[in-house]
Amino acid sequence: MRAGVPGVYSRIVYPESISRMNRRSSTRVAVRLVCHVIWLEGGERSAMLTENISRDGMLLRWEDSSARLPHVGEMLIVEVELLEQEGFDRRCIRCQTTVARVHAEPDAAFTWVGLRIHAMDFRVAQGLSAIHQPVSYTGRGSRMY
Repeated sequence: MRAGVPGVYSRIVYPESISRMNRRSSTRVAVRLVCHVIWLEGGERSAMLTENISRDGMLLRWEDSSARLPHVGEMLIVEVELLEQEGFDRRCIRCQTTVARVHAEPDAAFTWVGLRIHAMDFRVAQGLSAIHQPVSYTGRGSRMY
């Protein structure tokens, strides 16, 4: 991509400033799912929406004006609710993340929050309680939170 030329993706033209931020190592899938953001300090919870997700990152649409905005470098736990399948327990993806960027569009009702995913665990959603559990290692190649 040449400097000064907007990035083009699927007929959508993005400003050069946004194109420079897209340095992804894996493909993102555009999917809007309900997620619950949990702050490690204090255990606050806020419901948000995902905009896109990949193996190593996700973009949240931060619409809740009453929820505090995270700062770049802050660690968060994000529980992404998966669609229900008949005959199966409700599932979620629990991600240990770090805030990579926070970007507010002028005059927009929301803020974009980009997250880097460090660990991801698929689990049965159990009411998505607000109680934070300490991080531990299972010894079998996956982390439990």
